[in-house]
Amino acid sequence: MKANALAVLACIVLPPVASAQTGNDLYMLCSGIAQEKMACDLYISGFLHGLQVSQDLPGKICLPAEPLSGQQAVNVFLEFMSDVALAAALKKGTAIEQNSFFTAEQSHSLFGVFAMKFPCAKQ
Repeated sequence: MKANALAVLACIVLPPVASAQTGNDLYMLCSGIAQEKMACDLYISGFLHGLQVSQDLPGKICLPAEPLSGQQAVNVFLEFMSDVALAAALKKGTAIEQNSFFTAEQSHSLFGVFAMKFPCAKQ
């Protein structure tokens, strides 16, 4: 819940400079004022969670060859979760309160969405 609030806050208050492109850009964010430091914390936290997930379940998600932007990734997540919520509302799926996409930790929920949207080919 706290991470969700921080992510929303970051989207609202962070300046455009918050999108680090190089190691130096990230270093400057991490060394900057409070809003920039928040962007740094969120970026590095997300990177770390990504590394942890990739070590836990290798070969489960195969992203498209064309890299996704951060906004495209957000859109994939929102679209999938909206579809699941709609199915629940129409009684065609598990209720949100019991649906693991909604009740799991954020990283697990996001991993599940991406595993469903970008599965690896069966070997």
